[in-house]
Amino acid sequence: GVIHSLCPLLAEAAARFAPSYPDIRLKFYHSSSINELTDMIHDRKIDLALSYQPNPLPALVEATELTSVPLCLIVRSDSPLAALPRISLQAASELPLVLLEYGMYVRGCIEKLAERNDVRLQPKAEANNSSLILQMVRTGKWSSISSPETIRQIDDLAAIPIIEAQTPLTVSLLWLKGGYRKSTAQEFARIINGLIESRDEIPGMNPQKEGMSKSPEGFTLSFRGKTHQ
Repeated sequence: GVIHSLCPLLAEAAARFAPSYPDIRLKFYHSSSINELTDMIHDRKIDLALSYQPNPLPALVEATELTSVPLCLIVRSDSPLAALPRISLQAASELPLVLLEYGMYVRGCIEKLAERNDVRLQPKAEANNSSLILQMVRTGKWSSISSPETIRQIDDLAAIPIIEAQTPLTVSLLWLKGGYRKSTAQEFARIINGLIESRDEIPGMNPQKEGMSKSPEGFTLSFRGKTHQ
C-alpha cells in the first residue's frame, strides 16, 4: 500500500525489485487515507504500507521510520521563487495555489500549520490527485504545498521549505505488529530503505542555494531504521 504523494518513491523501488524477482507478481494499492492503509494492514489485505507515520500510531501497527521531510512550496524550477532557500507560509498563501482536497493527510498538515500561524489559506483550486496537481504546477500558472517526495525524479519542479513547518512529515513503512513478514516484502522494504539511504538531499531542493547545506537544518535524510510500536 502507498499514500498518494509517495507513489514516485514506490515506483522507483518497484523498478529495482522486478528484475531480480521476475516470478513475483506485485500488487499495489494507493490511497489518500492513512487510516484506510492501516485498516488494510490490520485486515491483512496488504503486507506493508509506504506512508507518513500517523500520530497516534494504531495499536496493532508498527512503523519503521525512513526519513523526515519538510512541507514545501512546489513551483516550476525556472520560477524566480525556486532560488529561495525558504519561504514563509504567508508569502506562499498569496500565490495561486492548488492543494490536495480536505480529508487528505498532507492537506490536514497544511491546515494545522496555517491555523497555528494565523494564516488564511484560500487555494484557487483543489484536487484529490497529486499527479494532476503537479501537472497544473508544471504549467507555471500554479504553485502547491506538499511533501518534496511528490516531485521525486521530476526535474522541472522545485521544492522550497516552508519556514514555519518545524514539525516534519515522517516517511515510514507500516507493518502489522507481531505479524509474519514475507521475505519478498522485507526485500522490497530493503530496496525502499536503500533508495532513501543513498541520497544526500531532499528531492527537488537545490543544495547549492546560498546559505543552505544539503539538507535544511532540523531535517534528517538518511535511513534511521527506527521502529515504533
